[in-house]
Amino acid sequence: MLVQSMAGRSWVVRCAQPLDAQASARLRTLVSGSMQRARRVILYLSAAAYADSVGLRELLALQQRLRLQGTELRLVVPPGSRIDRALRLVGFASLLALYPTARLAWRATRKPGAPKSATPSPEGSRPRRPAAPKRAPA
Repeated sequence: MLVQSMAGRSWVVRCAQPLDAQASARLRTLVSGSMQRARRVILYLSAAAYADSVGLRELLALQQRLRLQGTELRLVVPPGSRIDRALRLVGFASLLALYPTARLAWRATRKPGAPKSATPSPEGSRPRRPAAPKRAPA
């Protein structure tokens, strides 16, 4: 089941079913129709049991389509979940903006001056806490 809602210029889509060929087709239809003016799409995959190869490929294709429209895709994927492990196994985790919680996905901002099509850092796209400033020797 895909549930959508809009908050300002952000679309929220909750996927509560496995991300397979059927869900991928519904997601593609949903995004191609009503979300063309969104600044960002937040896709909650926390309730999805798993993603098959079709679902994983659809996430990359979805990101590319949204990027062409100037829209950012953010995925909420709990660390260690089956979907998180699958994305890391196939190397997609470094290509997609993954967030461990919905709160972080909502609050995250692009770095100043970064283009809309900026990709996550190679270390992974999970937000990291900034390092503490170093003290000068006395």
